[in-house]
Amino acid sequence: MIYLVEDDNNIRELVVYTLTQHGLNIIGFEKPSFFWNAMETEHPKQAKNASSK
Repeated sequence: MIYLVEDDNNIRELVVYTLTQHGLNIIGFEKPSFFWNAMETEHPKQAKNASSK
């Protein structure tokens, strides 16, 4: 499962659609708080911050 946090709705929908079309399971979140709420019920096996440089 891939979790994506992206505030731009168009980008979020494009990434979710594209990765889904390639057979990946992905959930997009508009706000970090929505992501953290989801983490209360299911924990990822690995986490990566793609925005860190």
